Amino acid sequence: MNNLEKLREKINAIDDEISILLEKRFTVCGEIAEEKKQNGIKIFDKERENAVIKRVTEKVNAEYAEHVKAVYLAILTESKGYQAELFGEKAERTEKSCDFSKNIGE
Repeated sequence: MNNLEKLREKINAIDDEISILLEKRFTVCGEIAEEKKQNGIKIFDKERENAVIKRVTEKVNAEYAEHVKAVYLAILTESKGYQAELFGEKAERTEKSCDFSKNIGE
């Protein structure tokens, strides 16, 4: 196994951990949606979203902060979309805006 393959195995293991954590996050997100629904609270909370972005970007190396911010903006968009689905509303999706593949490696 060459070094690139070893590094990709590390990434795969990290991705597996991230997937499990995202599933846990969406489970709690569903619980939050239920609380919001029962209490007449809107899905979108800009103040909360800003606080999440600030908190997570402060925890990482400054070199990665903007990339982590971009990932979290996608996570938050998908979380709001999931909550909207649970509210019976149309969900906003990020997959179209996140398709960078056509620009990479060209």
